[in-house]
Amino acid sequence: MSDVGLTTSQITSMVAAYTTTQNQSLVDPYTARQTKYKDMVSSYDGITSSLNAFKGTLSKLQLTGSDSTLINKTVTSSDDNTATATASSGAACGSYEITTNQLAKSDSFVSGTYANATASSLTAGTHTFVINTGDGSNPDFTSTVNVTFGASETNLTAMQKIRNAINQDQAVVQSTAKTATDSYAGGPATFTINLTGTSSTNTKGTDTVISVAGGGTYSDLLDEVVNKIKASGIGVTAQKVTDSTTGNVSLQLTVNDNTNCISIKNDSGFDVVSDLGIATTKEKSAAGLLTASTVSTDSANSQFTLATNNSGLDYRIKSISDSAGSSALASIGLNLGTSRPTFDQSTSTVIGGFVYPDTTAASNKLNAKLVFNGINIQRNSNNITDLATGVTLNLKGITNAGDPPAALTVAMDVATNKTNINSFISGFNTLYNLLKTDSDHALGALYADSNVTSLLSTLSNSGMSTVSGIDSSTINCLYKMGISFSSTKGLSISDDTLLTNCLTNKSSEVDALFNSTNGIANILYNKLNPYLGAGGYIQKSEDSINSNLKFVTDKITANTAAVKKSAADLQTKYENMQVQLAALQQSQTTINALFK
Repeated sequence: MSDVGLTTSQITSMVAAYTTTQNQSLVDPYTARQTKYKDMVSSYDGITSSLNAFKGTLSKLQLTGSDSTLINKTVTSSDDNTATATASSGAACGSYEITTNQLAKSDSFVSGTYANATASSLTAGTHTFVINTGDGSNPDFTSTVNVTFGASETNLTAMQKIRNAINQDQAVVQSTAKTATDSYAGGPATFTINLTGTSSTNTKGTDTVISVAGGGTYSDLLDEVVNKIKASGIGVTAQKVTDSTTGNVSLQLTVNDNTNCISIKNDSGFDVVSDLGIATTKEKSAAGLLTASTVSTDSANSQFTLATNNSGLDYRIKSISDSAGSSALASIGLNLGTSRPTFDQSTSTVIGGFVYPDTTAASNKLNAKLVFNGINIQRNSNNITDLATGVTLNLKGITNAGDPPAALTVAMDVATNKTNINSFISGFNTLYNLLKTDSDHALGALYADSNVTSLLSTLSNSGMSTVSGIDSSTINCLYKMGISFSSTKGLSISDDTLLTNCLTNKSSEVDALFNSTNGIANILYNKLNPYLGAGGYIQKSEDSINSNLKFVTDKITANTAAVKKSAADLQTKYENMQVQLAALQQSQTTINALFK
């Protein structure tokens, strides 16, 4: 019997050939489908990214009026050292003449000079003082400030503590103390908390209404009030404070944002506001209104300064006084009430007072004073927004004697508006060309996909069509403003001169082309938006693809395992056959030896 057995390498080669054949039949078709589905998902992800970016561009082009991004204005000044300005889209083009006679300044107080190391006359304990400042309307802001002194304060430490108390102050409303176990018999009540002020622009709609059912003790009532205020999320920290000595309870309300003020008044039902003693009007953090400082005039002496955060006569310090039994302000010469003494640094004994004491309309030094197109004007700030619609005037300096007024010219900002047009074109083309590539019959992963076909049709129509509702005698399509559409490349500026002319002289027509009801930006935004988001067309398609992808991935895993197992079984079969063949060959050899 001849040796016809297979070598190990021959068996390995045969099993490998079997594995390849089986994979080609059972695995490779699914692998090809897996690659296709992954490419489709990748393409959809790219389209989604481009859609979102383009949607952001469209949302800006949808804006109207003073927010429009296609009628931006620019302002030039003949004298930037005197006045500049900015203009919103709603500003009218035109020219203005400005003569600046006085810049607006903050109201400020400077104390006399105090020897740092000299003992202060202040008594130990907590002192309270009240500051009233204007807010440009009525009534004024009120700041109630508490400061605690030790038994041996010096002038310097006293001033520093007053400074810190002002700069760290928060608007706090403290109720009267109530016996915790006393019954509250007032019944249901509502009151309002307002954090925006009570000027003429304030309406009931800005109030937060707090309703309490009442019943139980005063401790129960305050718990209910605290919980209702917390639930309102108004921006006020409410807490019930218990006196450790007497056991009495009180309500403490602290405004979280120093830029807000708090007003509290009864609304209906029992007057719980008066009962608790929490009625207040425009209590505001001193830190939100004023800045206090201590200034070392030399190594041994210091002065105290106080300045309003807002400039102008209407925001001045109107009164500043120690409360009964307190003397914090008196210790630095600042217990003035409504008086406005003049600060005088020139005397041997410095006299504390206001740097700009005059509050008359004619002679005050706090307001900005200017001549605007021949009209004498006063304003609280050097940034003025109410003289010309959409124009913010920025006063920079005093007009020199003999100099002409600064001429401010508002004109179309063609460069910025053109940039916004180019952003539209760029976003359009990025999306359009990506869709074209993905739908290519030879290379595109999304060839004949309904989403891609529909998106391409939407973009093509917007690039070529006229806008419904816009008269044909005006700019009612992109072509009329120098922008052309090509089915192979998308949008392009075909006539830059025409585009510039339209943005300069027909800006309202360009604006309407994009942001009118049926304008390009609105139509595109509304038609593209359904493709995006968790429930959008693209996500639904991706969900279906991912389902198919999971199926083929599972099939690849299962079939690969089956091929590996059958190959292993085949390998074992061949190896067993070789063992059997070797045994037969050994038997044949033995028999042959017996017959020799």
